[in-house]
Amino acid sequence: MFMAHIHENQFDILEDIIKSYETKYLIALEVEPYHHYHFIAYLSDEEYHKLSKNLFIDKYKLRGRATKGKPRQYGKVKKTIKDEELAIAYTLKDGNYRTNMDHKTIETCLKKSYEKTSQNIETEKLFQYLDQKQYKDPKYDEDWNKMGETVERQILFRIYKYINTEDNKLSNSRTAINNYYLKYLRTTDNINMERRIELQMLFNNHLN
Repeated sequence: MFMAHIHENQFDILEDIIKSYETKYLIALEVEPYHHYHFIAYLSDEEYHKLSKNLFIDKYKLRGRATKGKPRQYGKVKKTIKDEELAIAYTLKDGNYRTNMDHKTIETCLKKSYEKTSQNIETEKLFQYLDQKQYKDPKYDEDWNKMGETVERQILFRIYKYINTEDNKLSNSRTAINNYYLKYLRTTDNINMERRIELQMLFNNHLN
């Protein structure tokens, strides 16, 4: 399961390339909050690395890592996928897809995708928006109130900005925003694991 920031008019090219691996596949286009594709393909690690180099790096010149002020543009899910149907349902959720999977599998997973609440979908869109930015640590200051533009405040500011400028159903209560922040830290790959744990501990101590 992987994704790439590629424009919508590349659907034919992407499908032809995935087909060349002679495997089951699902490709879905999403246009919000920016154009990007989600892929599910049954590839070995070697095949995925070959694909990502030839397609994402050489052809489309995408970034595999976030750099200063610029987000990661392609990457695969690192966690083990425990529920294959749920992964397929997530990929299908916007309805613009191409696949060679059997009709019964797609029908079952489409039903699951419709069961996702609007709040879950809006939260996923929020996290995609947050992942567009790389968060920089300022000089460390032990006093929370003198830390300035900390990573915590950078992320929280973007959460407030998203909720107040986008047409969505997310709650803007303090408790909800705190929960979005902590859930984002648990799920994002945009910040390394050690730093995410530190940020969660710091934030929880601040709340207490």
